[in-house]
Amino acid sequence: MEPGGRVRGRSEKGAGGLSLPVVDRRIFRRFNQRLEVRFVVAGVEHIGITHDVSLTGFFVHASVIPASEETIPITVSLPDGRRVTLDVSAARNQRNPLALGAEIPPGFAVTILRLDEAFVGYLNELERPSSITPSVSESGTFAALSDTSYIKMNRSRLDAVFDHRGIIRVLVVEDEEGGFVHVRTAMSSVEVGSYKLEWRRTPESALDALFQKHHRICLVQSEMKTASGLDLFRQARERGSSAIFILLAPLRDRALETRALQAGVADVLDLVTLDANRLERSIRNALLCESAGNELRLLKKAIETMRFGMMIKDMDGKVLFANEAMAEMAGYPIEELIGKPARMLAPPDLWRDMADPEARQSKRWTRESTNVRKDGTSFRVELTSDQVTDPVGNPIGIVTRAEVLTEE
Repeated sequence: MEPGGRVRGRSEKGAGGLSLPVVDRRIFRRFNQRLEVRFVVAGVEHIGITHDVSLTGFFVHASVIPASEETIPITVSLPDGRRVTLDVSAARNQRNPLALGAEIPPGFAVTILRLDEAFVGYLNELERPSSITPSVSESGTFAALSDTSYIKMNRSRLDAVFDHRGIIRVLVVEDEEGGFVHVRTAMSSVEVGSYKLEWRRTPESALDALFQKHHRICLVQSEMKTASGLDLFRQARERGSSAIFILLAPLRDRALETRALQAGVADVLDLVTLDANRLERSIRNALLCESAGNELRLLKKAIETMRFGMMIKDMDGKVLFANEAMAEMAGYPIEELIGKPARMLAPPDLWRDMADPEARQSKRWTRESTNVRKDGTSFRVELTSDQVTDPVGNPIGIVTRAEVLTEE
């Protein structure tokens, strides 16, 4: 066990005796507490007893078991007599052979979707003098926070804890348990980062989970019984989800890869050869691309809204980008500038040959010049140009800032 209660490489017995690696990296301590719980299945109230409890969920011994993934309210009786109602999702069922029923009662594990302040206080009392709420220390291990720090968080959703504590939520969409177990096994060996996996069998339940819990990564089967992974990706985007999608295909399919990448899917992985290294590399690259893409979008928006003109051209002088201010001062729609020679905005006697070695070696130059509008009228501008180079210093383009000079 790692500091903070996280577990690596351990397995627990799931439904049907399958050995499922624990990759949820439990960061909340579990307490062996026997509490009475009441829940309703098919309109009938049933009673169970908890085996253990934590801030993320608990296990209930009961003769009646809710359907997997079913969301239900469950009422927990605390030792002081108070009753708290939590919204939970049945995450894993344990059904035993009849011969063992008297010795090992059946039950089910639940994931808490909505916390109650009294329940949080009860768990904090069990943990005293330290709190059960984690934070990430500089060394990367989990340390304790005070109750007041936790209260400042959004207790109505546990997602806020995971979002802000370095845990990456991963939704696995597979209609067969074997596929999910394969992904979970690979994820259990990923050594960099902390992930919390959740499994959904159908595209419909996956969409609901995406919008309830804001998963960062979605690993989705390329072909399911009711829809394709690409269909699920498009539906999620149409509904506003920004989750990173990675498709899992049974075999290498270049046509599928092309369609998926063109649509905006981050990667397509071969499920048969999937291992920790491939999965870790794919997720890492997807997160880096997402971060770089967000930075580019912010930068692009900043340039587009500047009050002075901005233009980017390649080393052949063709316009790659122009903002609204540049287009307005030149009297052109932006689309008429893109791909055209930038020198069309200047009179011929001021044209500069970018093939000239001296011009290609210029790093920055500022000058006053005359530009020509689309209607043929001219105006004075101050231009500042900066050469952009690749990592080894070769010029790849020029960024020019233009500001109209007014007569004083």
